[in-house]
Parts: sequence; C-alpha cells; structure tokens
Amino acid sequence: MMLLAMVCWGSWTNTYRLARGWRLELYHFDYSVGVLLAALAAALTGGTLFGSPDWTGNLRSADAAALVWAACGGASLNIGNFLLMAGIERVGMTVAFPVSVGFALVVSTILNYLVHPLGDPVLLGAGVTLVFCAVLTNSYAYSSAHGPVQTRAGSGLAMCFAAGILFSISSPLVAKAMASARPLAPYGACVMYGTGSLAASVLLLFYLLRRPLGGVPLPLKSYLRGSAVNHGAGLAGGVIWGAGMVLSFVAAGLAGMAVSSAVGQANPLVAAVWGIFVWHEFRAAARRTHVLLALMLLLYATGLLLLALSFR
Repeated sequence: MMLLAMVCWGSWTNTYRLARGWRLELYHFDYSVGVLLAALAAALTGGTLFGSPDWTGNLRSADAAALVWAACGGASLNIGNFLLMAGIERVGMTVAFPVSVGFALVVSTILNYLVHPLGDPVLLGAGVTLVFCAVLTNSYAYSSAHGPVQTRAGSGLAMCFAAGILFSISSPLVAKAMASARPLAPYGACVMYGTGSLAASVLLLFYLLRRPLGGVPLPLKSYLRGSAVNHGAGLAGGVIWGAGMVLSFVAAGLAGMAVSSAVGQANPLVAAVWGIFVWHEFRAAARRTHVLLALMLLLYATGLLLLALSFR
C-alpha cells in the first residue's frame, strides 16, 4: 500500500498536462473535488464493510479536536499542492517535486516520529538521509543542465519551498488525529482530510480568480465554461492523489505515520522518472547531467529500500 501510494503521489500531476490550457486555479478546484470523492468512495466501501465501528461511527466517537486536526492537515496539503503546481509551471516537474516533497520528507518524518514513534529510527533516519541526498543531486543536475536560475525560476523555487513547509505539517496533523485519546481511524481521517482540502480550495479559488498568480482575473462563471476534458483531468488528478492518501493512511494504521508518510513522500523518484523518460525534460543535457540523474535515482531507490526495512 505504501509503494502504491508513492506511485499515485508521483503521478497525479501528469493530469494537468492533459487539461489543455485550463487555468491552474480551476484545475485545482476539480482536483480537490476528486480527492474528496476518492475518500468517500473508500469510506463507503472499505470503511463500511470491514471492521467495527464503520467510518460514520468513528466520526461520532472521535475527539472533536481529532476532526479539526485531520481537516487542517487536508487544508495545509491542498494549499501546498497548489503552490507545487504553480512551481511546476515555472521550473518543471523533475525539480519541483524534489525541492518541495524532498524537503517535506525530512521535516515531516521527524515530526511524525515524535507524535507516534513506530519503526526502527536508525533505518528510518538513514533512508531519509539518502532521499535528501537525492534531492541535492537532482538540484545540481538541474543547474548543470539549464544554467543559472532565472527570475521566473527563482519564484518557482520559492513556491516549491513554501509548498514543502505546508507538506511538512500536514501528515503530523493527521498523525495527531489518529493518536489522540479517541482517535480517528484511517477512513474517517480520509473523509475529514478531503473535507478540509475542498474547503481550502473553495477559499483559494475565490481569492485567486480576483488576484491570480499569473494571467488576468477571471469571473467565477468561467469555471462553467470548461470542457469535459478540462474538468475530467482535474477530477482524475484528485482521484489519483486521493487513492494514494487512502493507501497511505490505512498503511499508517499498521506501520505508523512516520514510516508510511516517508515511503509515500519518496514519490519524487516516480515524478523524476516521468520527467526524464516521458516528458524528456533533460533531452539536450550533457553526459554529466545524465550521470547525476542516474545517481539521483540510485539514491532514491536505496533510501526507499531502507525506509521499507525500517518498518520490519
């Protein structure tokens, strides 16, 4: 489940390329709807058919604070994902993912372990260290291939770093909700997480239509003018990300949020593979750059192996 979550979280942004010029603010709202739909689908199936109480009973019995923590985690992640997408438009997927998710991997793993210390700390720390080294290697490869960072790329990197901060606090909030005196179970946490994510997206949409990060302001009715492909791409991206969320939260109930989140957030390995082999972001790069990219992939894979072993 953790490995599948990693694949989902490393792949969902590809759907934005299929949206065909759809404004990011509008795509992101559809994405948020897709996340909640994935959470509800999982709760109405796995969260209802397996175990007792079901997810509705769990929501009624959980601490009110746990509901708030999970919803805030979803809101934090939602805003972070928007900044990540904006950063991808400026610096590319292969760079945006490691800078944001790689940074969050280190910080959130430490915070998650402090909230719920489960897993071998030595192997967990070694795995996170290797993944962080992979982040640095990828950044150096980008600099080698594309030269000095320009103004627009600099703003993109700042957005990615801000996204990393928001990602860092998201999963610890969910870990706190799942470790309280009357905790949320994984499926209930998914529903509250998706609800908080959509609520944040509604506020973000109203603000960004009037004060966009790029382009001209848009009226709200412009959302209704989108084609089926536009809306379908956003919904698909949200469902893919939401499926990863469900897998990660359910796995966290067994392995702990520190290990589950760390494996899931190694998704820059998947994103890098997409960027290198499918979208050809380094097609014209020198041989040295390709050597650095190969080293980055090796570091990611080895770090991921140590993260998996830390649970055992």
